[in-house]
Amino acid sequence: MARRVETLIVTRGAEGSLVLHGGQRQPVAPVVATDVKDPTGCGDAYRAGLLLALAKGVPLLQGAQLGSVLGAIKIAVQGCQNHQPSLDEIRSSYEQHYGAWPF
Repeated sequence: MARRVETLIVTRGAEGSLVLHGGQRQPVAPVVATDVKDPTGCGDAYRAGLLLALAKGVPLLQGAQLGSVLGAIKIAVQGCQNHQPSLDEIRSSYEQHYGAWPF
């Protein structure tokens, strides 16, 4: 499939994800969740990180990293859309796991 598209992103749950883009393969380390309550909505949370990267012109790798942060935050909450992390919480987790905040 990767040969047929310009970009392919494979999510692997607790094992992180993989960004295949421009002939490069970039693994994305997972963010370990503080608690595991409900995976419903984790894919949407991950996708939100990717879409923010696209909207802001930030490289996809950083979008996938943000997606991992958001997925780890989401899985610790029961329900699909009732988590409300603060920007400070998101930024802090991103910087802890991946370094400088690119957004």
